[in-house]
Amino acid sequence: MGNEAKRFVGIDLSKRTYEAVAITVNPQSMIRWNGKLDPHGRKCLLDKLHSGDTMALKLARLIEKYSPEELPFVPIPTDQKMERRALVAHEIRFRQDRVRLINRLHAVFLRAGFPDHTKRQLGITASREKLVVSELDGFNLAEVMNLRHIIVVCWAL
Repeated sequence: MGNEAKRFVGIDLSKRTYEAVAITVNPQSMIRWNGKLDPHGRKCLLDKLHSGDTMALKLARLIEKYSPEELPFVPIPTDQKMERRALVAHEIRFRQDRVRLINRLHAVFLRAGFPDHTKRQLGITASREKLVVSELDGFNLAEVMNLRHIIVVCWAL
């Protein structure tokens, strides 16, 4: 291990798998491998890494070309920042879910023969309630009532 060539390693981790590339400087070569991120796969990854390897995600070539002083510094986010990011991501998903429900309501109205009702109308509580009660019946009414219930319960928080 002591006389191994200098290597720059890029590892792309996902939830279940990884892809890795190791670039050696002298002699110039590139090795690729991949695997699962289960305990056995992590051990295989660890076994392929050398103690002198320089690691980076998609930056192996930059690390090879530039000195450490020239590379940008990216601080690790604090727990508070990570919590804020998670909260923002949650809010975005929450709003996207609401839009999906409004779109589904709109689809029911279209299917029931009411093409003039806009998604915007269905997004406004008072307008939505008036349209639901006055124009639908049967399965369409049941489906809309279920969607309406989800919207009301989730966004009344």
